[in-house]
Amino acid sequence: MSWRRVREGVYDIDIMLNRKTNERFRKRVEAATDAEASIIEQAIRKELGKVNPLSTITIGAICEQYLEHVRMHQSLKTLLEKKHMIFGHIYPFFGGMMPDAINPQTIEAYKKKRLADPYRENHKPGRNRLVNLELLCLRAMVKWAHRQGLCGGPLCYYTPLPYKRPIPDVLSREEIEKLIGAMSPKHQAIFYIMWNAGLRKKEVTALRWAEINFEEGVILVKEGKGGYQRLVPMSPKVKATLLTHRASMKAAGQEPGALVFPSRVGGGAIGDLRHPIKYAMEKTGIKKRVTPHMLRHSFATHALDAGGDLRSIQELLGHKDIQTTQIYTHVSLSRKRDTIGKAFK
Repeated sequence: MSWRRVREGVYDIDIMLNRKTNERFRKRVEAATDAEASIIEQAIRKELGKVNPLSTITIGAICEQYLEHVRMHQSLKTLLEKKHMIFGHIYPFFGGMMPDAINPQTIEAYKKKRLADPYRENHKPGRNRLVNLELLCLRAMVKWAHRQGLCGGPLCYYTPLPYKRPIPDVLSREEIEKLIGAMSPKHQAIFYIMWNAGLRKKEVTALRWAEINFEEGVILVKEGKGGYQRLVPMSPKVKATLLTHRASMKAAGQEPGALVFPSRVGGGAIGDLRHPIKYAMEKTGIKKRVTPHMLRHSFATHALDAGGDLRSIQELLGHKDIQTTQIYTHVSLSRKRDTIGKAFK
């Protein structure tokens, strides 16, 4: 990169012509954005015959190729999320820039622009996290392009926006038992798996009978986040509710097929688990906000409260990074402080 912002709308172009004689080309130009300054620099380099072959491709030209790579190697959910980030925010700002031309100043300008956007999503508490995720996506795209020989190097170092992950909401054991007790055998099995085994919604709804070993008492989770597989032991409650669910299917004349929890319409994977929770809340009179994912949060917290070690809980949850699991230590500590506060006023 051979441009430098002097002030708003004004940039200095400084291109080395001959290292031995230190001959340079210098010119002050007007440009509305860093991207425009980068384009002007590349045009000047082309005229001077000083174009680096690895610096001619723009971020915009990389996008489609990178998304094709994501389509082949990552989940559909990840593809859709990255597609939204790239074409919604990354491409409009960085599209005309060469990867090598992106410097910390450019990244700061992007942060400033995104945080100033009047879009509703930027007024959520996690707006800093959204921008950080977009920059991570940009970094991954440039890293991939570098490996393909499309650009000279990885993205420059930058400082992420401050973001403190919120402590997740959890339910007490009594609340969960009360809630699940008001459900059908099928939904009891679903939510006991989420609570006693810590599975995600997608992992539960994609579960197949062939992945459950009743003799060994384990569940093979094949649809884990990021394509990772893991073995999760079944608690007695999970095993019992799964057997009850299977028996109820046979009693209703439904021969258990591949999926453990087929949808009533079409027999495919269940799409929404909020309705059975809402129905159970109405029956039990529970008023607080409850989501399916809170059962997974509760699994981690209750496991820690019972003396489980963090590494084992990380593996059971399928977390790639133990820092993701460590958030539950704060939940557990918060509950302990609350207990002491009630007991010793």
